[in-house]
Amino acid sequence: MDEHAPLLYHSPERTAEDASVQCTGVSTVYQRIGVRLVGSLIVDSIPVTLSYILQNSTQTVSVIVTGRLGPEELSAAAFSMMLAFVTGWCVALGGGSALDTLGSQAFTGGNRPTDLSVHFQRCVILLWLLFVPVAILWAFIEPVLLAIGEPARLCKDVQAIMRILIFGAPGYIAFESLKKYLQCQGIMRASTIVLILVSPINLVLNIFLVHYTPLRMLGCPVALSITYWLCFVLLILVTSLSPTHKANATWGGLQPRTAMNWNSCFGFLKLALPGILMVGTEWCVNPRL
Repeated sequence: MDEHAPLLYHSPERTAEDASVQCTGVSTVYQRIGVRLVGSLIVDSIPVTLSYILQNSTQTVSVIVTGRLGPEELSAAAFSMMLAFVTGWCVALGGGSALDTLGSQAFTGGNRPTDLSVHFQRCVILLWLLFVPVAILWAFIEPVLLAIGEPARLCKDVQAIMRILIFGAPGYIAFESLKKYLQCQGIMRASTIVLILVSPINLVLNIFLVHYTPLRMLGCPVALSITYWLCFVLLILVTSLSPTHKANATWGGLQPRTAMNWNSCFGFLKLALPGILMVGTEWCVNPRL
């Protein structure tokens, strides 16, 4: 016997038993981790789902309130909301998917937490620029609709509604981008809280502007435009008051020059454009989604 010889010898049966116990313990740990992850996903998905439902309900409320004026107004409002989704809101929803990817990577694996705020600012600026040709289409959509055989009265009404919605679209895009910026940090409830507060305001605005002002049908896009900007402003306020956001220290101030770096913008567009096309084609195939 020397200093390297073990003092106790384990039998093969005992060694196999210990290995079995160890494997069982590791398996139990992984099961617990899996249960926690699934629970966390369920908890986080609830405010995200509710936020999406409330966000879409603003358009639905506008259509319902406007529809009480008559069938022609109902047709114009519903058709306008469908076009807004297919051609405009898909820029915010699809383009924001790029921020999901880049923002999450910057927050979890980046060297500087403030890189996330740069991605957010880049997202807002580029999506606003991508909306410019859409805004031109909205402003002169009557000839396009006439060319595909839509009734003249409907085409005129839809163009009037879409022209007003142009002023609300930047607010919608900015709100959607800020929502993604917060979700990348695990702040899921902020946008839901804002939408819960704004939804009744949107209803009151629609009823008042549509039924109690000379705007009539045009009160619908005016109310929506106000609602979208109000959502964005309130979400900024909630973000500034969020203790989690302060602890994360992801806001590095306004950095437009850094955000508009050409190489970074090109990389963002490579992710944003497929997302926009995906969302837009989904609505084109089934606009009732």
